[in-house]
Amino acid sequence: MNVIKKDLPKSMMEITVTVAGNEMNGYFEQAAANLSQNIKIGGFRSGKAPIDTVEKKVGSQELFNEAAGIAVRRTLPKVLMEHKIDSLGIPDIKILKIAKGNDFEYKAEIAVLPKVLLPDYKKIVSGVKKQKTEISDKEINDALMFLRKSRASFIGVDRGVVKGDRANIDFSAVDENGARIKNGEQKNQPLIIGDSLFIGDFEENLIGLKSGDCKEFQVKFPENYYDKEISGKTVNFKVKVNLVEEIILPEEKDDFAKDLGKFDGLESLKKSIAEGLIAEKESREQERWAREALREIAEKSEMDVPEILINSELERIVNNLKANVAQAGLRFEDYLGHIKKTVDDLKRDNRNEAENSVRANLVLKNIGDKENIEVPDKEVGERLSTELLRHYKSVDEARKKIDLPRLKDYYYGIIRNEKTISVLKKFID
Repeated sequence: MNVIKKDLPKSMMEITVTVAGNEMNGYFEQAAANLSQNIKIGGFRSGKAPIDTVEKKVGSQELFNEAAGIAVRRTLPKVLMEHKIDSLGIPDIKILKIAKGNDFEYKAEIAVLPKVLLPDYKKIVSGVKKQKTEISDKEINDALMFLRKSRASFIGVDRGVVKGDRANIDFSAVDENGARIKNGEQKNQPLIIGDSLFIGDFEENLIGLKSGDCKEFQVKFPENYYDKEISGKTVNFKVKVNLVEEIILPEEKDDFAKDLGKFDGLESLKKSIAEGLIAEKESREQERWAREALREIAEKSEMDVPEILINSELERIVNNLKANVAQAGLRFEDYLGHIKKTVDDLKRDNRNEAENSVRANLVLKNIGDKENIEVPDKEVGERLSTELLRHYKSVDEARKKIDLPRLKDYYYGIIRNEKTISVLKKFID
């Protein structure tokens, strides 16, 4: 087998492969066997008709196409492995020469991992300063208040609603023409007055109402509201208050802290909150520092980023957006209509972000290569098991539902990137 490689622009490679005629004879025989399994040829069992007979039955073009496909599938992976070519995506194949008894020649045009010329990344990293992480008393008190609210009790009261109460309501909504609005009717909807979870002055209209009271009022929806059916319009609401409850917060005392489990008292709880807030901020700062360091290294690196990687990253960005929109209870088509964009528009808008992300990942991979970063299989297996057990009862159950080898490759990449970033941190002044 003869192989000629030629580098093309944009991290593409042209590979011309010549397969010897005697090797091709076997591929023609396999092609004839494959084709004869799906047709009836008198006097021959399925898959056993000779090549010439099959060719007369299906035509030369069909036989040649099948033989060429088998030859490419058998030989191209060997070529890529033997020549250590890191290919990306699906190659574009062009048949140059094929005939029974002769050499077979084809050309494969394929995207490859680009060569990356790294700058002095150690020097660059040493100049990217980490920011000091601090927390305020207000942040600690806000977190403490969140804990108190999460353990609040509710007592029904026979009085009008005031800010800070929880009201249980039924409501229905129609537009200015009296037409019912999609998802505009709810029963037993809990609502804390003052949390501003409802649009406009909806919550203010409930203040003063008692259990059993009903009220009709209008709310003007903003022009930029996500649902274009009612954005910028006035909606008529009918509300019935089923129950008014006063929220009773646990007192900010030692007993409250002890009830949470592992704390000696209020100061112990506050200390734990402070440590958690610091850890969270430090984690975010680590991520910011890594992004900034990789961005600066990538800007000074030389590489020719293939389109296939940019397009793959754009697909990931759009799919993440779809998931976020679905999580918010919206149809992606409605979201696109509201922002007046198409999927192609989103990809154009995010192209720079996608290319920068690809460049950063390529930089990270190449730094990992230079620093000889290794990830033991045991470490990958432990991370994989931990993540799987968050979503499945057992790893065996997960095997039946997901592509484990692919997921294993994913976590290998994640761990290797983490190790590479840890190495980069050692170069900070």
